[in-house]
Amino acid sequence: MEIVNPRTLTDKVTSVISQIVVTTASKLAFISGQVAVDETGALVGSGDYYAQAIQVFTNLKYALEAARAHPLYIDKNEYFCGKPPPGIDFDYF
Repeated sequence: MEIVNPRTLTDKVTSVISQIVVTTASKLAFISGQVAVDETGALVGSGDYYAQAIQVFTNLKYALEAARAHPLYIDKNEYFCGKPPPGIDFDYF
């Protein structure tokens, strides 16, 4: 098993979690849940859900690159969102 914590993702949480774990018997990468923080651990887009989503998917891109993987090979992707602000209708989705 290979644990990968690339410089492009924050190291503020690596005492608690690993950003990526890659198996060695059969190549699988398990990427931890990504949040809207930059490589320094600073929150990106406070109150701006669009900016936060961009940062989350940028972090996912960095994690895939560090695992030497491509988005086409993602088997499962789950999204968890907090309570939306007034005026945002998530029932649409």
